[in-house]
Amino acid sequence: MTKLNFTYFLVSLFCLLLVFCSSPQEEHQDSEEQTDSLANQPKYEQILHMGIQKMPRWIEHWQMQGREFDKMAFKMHRQTEYEVFEWPEEYGMNSDYPLKAHQFVHPEDKGIVDLYDYKIDLDADGRVGFNPDSEVAYFRANGMKERLLFMGPMGIFEDAVWVTGSHLLVAGHVQEGEYFLPRIWLIIPDEHRYVEFHHPFSTTKYQSEQYLRKKLSNLNFPQ
Repeated sequence: MTKLNFTYFLVSLFCLLLVFCSSPQEEHQDSEEQTDSLANQPKYEQILHMGIQKMPRWIEHWQMQGREFDKMAFKMHRQTEYEVFEWPEEYGMNSDYPLKAHQFVHPEDKGIVDLYDYKIDLDADGRVGFNPDSEVAYFRANGMKERLLFMGPMGIFEDAVWVTGSHLLVAGHVQEGEYFLPRIWLIIPDEHRYVEFHHPFSTTKYQSEQYLRKKLSNLNFPQ
């Protein structure tokens, strides 16, 4: 073997030993990074179950629609990052405004969420009408109003609760053909993200505004 070939052989052998020795460590580091990444992901279903416990009225309402409704049967359907849609607007509901009592105040005083002012139309005599669309609006403490969710005539946002200072749970229903289906949206406003949960239960015997009539009992709804 020539001197040049022998040198090439030693260099090749050294490289093979280096790869052999370092690969298990690198694989171990990659495995640790993947584990840490999974461990740091939000436990959305756990937050969902915490929020459900804080909405007994809405859960009871849907349990009355059929014994097949199981509050633990909601499953994560999809996760969506939404584009921020906001504009300057101060929260302006006075204490005597009929919907004031039905707002969702941030637990750390970072603003107020409204589900009903867009849906409910109040005339000068306090009589109630329904607009076809629904909106989840967040009046932030910095004077900005942000639209978190919007839905057309296909459904209604019915109730909500702040599960934590970062997680807002919104409950409602959608209509697909003749079927009404309960839905839950877990919104993380500061991340501009929401997680949608579906339920296998459906019914054809549902009046779209019946939960609002039940909850907003201080309003003068038409018969």
